[in-house]
Amino acid sequence: MVSKGPPHQGSSERQQIRIGIRMMGIGFETVSQVVAGLLIGWLFDHLRGHGDIGILVGGATGSLVGIFSLVRNAWKLNASMDAASRRTPRKPPADTQL
Repeated sequence: MVSKGPPHQGSSERQQIRIGIRMMGIGFETVSQVVAGLLIGWLFDHLRGHGDIGILVGGATGSLVGIFSLVRNAWKLNASMDAASRRTPRKPPADTQL
């Protein structure tokens, strides 16, 4: 008999996938904040007509905002993982005696 659809995943595996996706989202958010800061700085320089101070200030500001956001989101993810581990009962170790 041929099985149709994806193989059955356990709840632990689904939880790990969910955490991985959230971590990817945090990384993309951090990178986008740095890029947004650089683009705003470049636009400021472009409208002003000379100098590169806008790119430097925009990049530094984007980096600071990105790092702050990264730490805050990682803290939240860690807290939610701790709360989830407290909610699920732990299985006692299996007897290895024969």
